[in-house]
Amino acid sequence: DGRDALARVLQRPPHLLVLDLMMPGLDGLELLKLLRLDPRGASVPVLVVSARSSHHHQLESLQRGASAYLCKPFSPRELRRQVRQLLGLEHDG
Repeated sequence: DGRDALARVLQRPPHLLVLDLMMPGLDGLELLKLLRLDPRGASVPVLVVSARSSHHHQLESLQRGASAYLCKPFSPRELRRQVRQLLGLEHDG
């Protein structure tokens, strides 16, 4: 539930938030917007995952503050790569 997720993130900001665009209560884009408006959530890296694969949805997510976007279905390897990158655990070279 998007409302529950927002409350939990603002109460105790995580190192990384993975969210779907389609959630009950508050969809992912609205959650992302509200998260970025609050100082407690403004710097939390957010990985959006969604079955919505259109360029429009990806662009809108990134414009609202998503750090990265993965289209479903994705491989576990790709998910791990994105998480490592967003947490600063993946080094170039």
